[in-house]
Amino acid sequence: MIENHVGLIEYHRRNKIAFDEDGTIIKRAIKRADWQLNHEQIVKTKKLGDGAFGDVYKGILRTGLMESREVAIKTIIGSISSEENEKLFREAMLMRRLVHPNVVMLIGVASNEEPVMIVMEFAQGTNLCNAPIYSLELQSC
Repeated sequence: MIENHVGLIEYHRRNKIAFDEDGTIIKRAIKRADWQLNHEQIVKTKKLGDGAFGDVYKGILRTGLMESREVAIKTIIGSISSEENEKLFREAMLMRRLVHPNVVMLIGVASNEEPVMIVMEFAQGTNLCNAPIYSLELQSC
């Protein structure tokens, strides 16, 4: 049984079955990066609030057949242009490289349909608006 579009693409590729009326056959599929998420992986469970660009939810990210994790989901209301989508992906790639225990980590972005969803690590037990703010003083050598 084919469960999602990834399975459907793999089925057509493996069996050399045309996927359109022109007889186009997939020879090699290109795997998405792990931070490029599908909407089917994301389940919103509780609305947490409103953001500047959309709503924020607590939810579940399905990462495997029997694996999932609790996440925060920011939704972007309205459509975004392909240029804005490209900018979002560039920013996501940069944010994925920022790893620190005091920084909420970006997990991924689902942008193949609306609403675009930005999936982040869920900060358990705290409201980030009330979290302490620290500043750093940088000294030049």
